[in-house]
Amino acid sequence: MADERAGAASKRVRRVFEEAGPLRLTATALLLLLALLVGRYSWQVPLLDDAERAFRRALALDATDPRAKANLDELVELRKKSPTR
Repeated sequence: MADERAGAASKRVRRVFEEAGPLRLTATALLLLLALLVGRYSWQVPLLDDAERAFRRALALDATDPRAKANLDELVELRKKSPTR
């Protein structure tokens, strides 16, 4: 009984791979490899620095956000912004 189920499962898997075709399977494998590489080396890509900087600027524009007040206080301490708001 277990052999029958395993045989049926392997037939279904084989059929799915045959229907997908070699081009689609190759493209899928390459996309997975690319995703793994991006995930592996994304810590070294400086995209997050730009996003964090933009987020901090957006916070600085919103005076009602408590994080913005802390950010403005830090800028005042660093003498990058005047204390008058």
